[in-house]
Amino acid sequence: MENNQKDISILERYVSGEASSAFWDVAAKGVGIINTFFIISALSLYQYGVFQLFLATYAFSSLFVTAGGGVAVNDIIRFIGEKKEAQAKKLFYELNVYRLIISVILWIIVFFGAPFLSFKYGHDFIIIIKIISFYFLSSFLLKFISNVFLFRLKFEALASRTFYEKAIQLGVLVYFFFFGTIGIKEVVLSQLIGQTANIFILLPGFFTAYSPWRNIKASKESIFIPIMLSYGKWAVIRPFIRRSIYFIQPWIIKLFVNTESVAIFSVAQSMVSLYKGLLPTKTLSTLIPLRIHDKEKSQKMFTFTIKYLTLFSFLIVLAGVITAPIGIYLFFTKYIPSLPIFFILILRTPLLAVSASISFFITALRKQKFLLYNGMINTATSILFSVVLTYLFGIWGMAIEDILTTFIMLIVVYVYLIKIKPGIEIRWKDIFSFGEEDKIILKNVYVLLLLFIKKPINSIKKYI
Repeated sequence: MENNQKDISILERYVSGEASSAFWDVAAKGVGIINTFFIISALSLYQYGVFQLFLATYAFSSLFVTAGGGVAVNDIIRFIGEKKEAQAKKLFYELNVYRLIISVILWIIVFFGAPFLSFKYGHDFIIIIKIISFYFLSSFLLKFISNVFLFRLKFEALASRTFYEKAIQLGVLVYFFFFGTIGIKEVVLSQLIGQTANIFILLPGFFTAYSPWRNIKASKESIFIPIMLSYGKWAVIRPFIRRSIYFIQPWIIKLFVNTESVAIFSVAQSMVSLYKGLLPTKTLSTLIPLRIHDKEKSQKMFTFTIKYLTLFSFLIVLAGVITAPIGIYLFFTKYIPSLPIFFILILRTPLLAVSASISFFITALRKQKFLLYNGMINTATSILFSVVLTYLFGIWGMAIEDILTTFIMLIVVYVYLIKIKPGIEIRWKDIFSFGEEDKIILKNVYVLLLLFIKKPINSIKKYI
């Protein structure tokens, strides 16, 4: 009975968390589409390509702040699951002291180092770099706040973050549209203002989520450094290897094709991300570590995760193939060349659904060394295929590379998982069958979703 209650609790957390994420995701994506309309309508293909190169460079630099954070967050969640709140609090503070120091150092380097590029670039370029330097500080604060929401399973508050940020950015873009012009500088500034204002919006919820730690004294012994010196060191290097491809890809396209093609490929990627974001995986990285110690329940969770995520991913592919062309032809006609690339890239979605399910379990098992080596193989394979295929086929080659590399790495992670965790495997009979347990799960999901939908409706009725 106790285990059954735990199952319902985990399912309830998952459904309510994913429903909240889905609701706010759709809202954020709706506002994001409007933002995108303003941005890509105002910027030329060349300007949008330059903007994407800026973002890719910033994203890679920000890894110095977030590197190692994933393994620390995973351990904090495990500490909380094991009722070791003092250790969880200590690790949280140590993690964020490190992040703050690196964020400030990067801000100083970028802000005060930008003028040294004046020999080659103009004043407007330097201003853009200075604005981007503040991303490091605002991103640190948002990460600090959102992690606390994550630890307390406040998925709704966590999911709403992106919506508020994009809504504020939209307001700034609308202002520039009516009272000035929209260029790269204005787009970068609108993102910074959205991030910064969002911090103040989330603060009240942050204090509530933090309240369980107020009367708990943090553990005295250092936790972060020992973790980083043991299995955590692999997690520090891994993001640089994994994310380097996203930094290198736009520059490969620029080198072998042109800057305009960077914009075309980026729009195709953005459309895929729009649909891929509908996959209900937002809460799994938090929930799986809570149950990873139970072999039987881990296998059950693994089976149903792969089964339903894969099924849902095919629905996403179908929706994307039908609806994306309508949006492009109606509103973004200069990006029609992005559609063939989009059709190829979206085929990765089912592969990513399975790969993500496996990776969540490997991460929960603290196999950071493997994840590092896997990232190294992934990046090396991706860069090799990107260079060769882009040289031979242009941006089509880059799209083919994404499918090919994703498939290869899916095989690698699955083979490793069944090796290190006997008993957890893809059981095809369970995947392709629909039994009594599926009926119970779907019934519970249906009931929980109804409760989730009725809750805000009933709240509104009180005021009518």
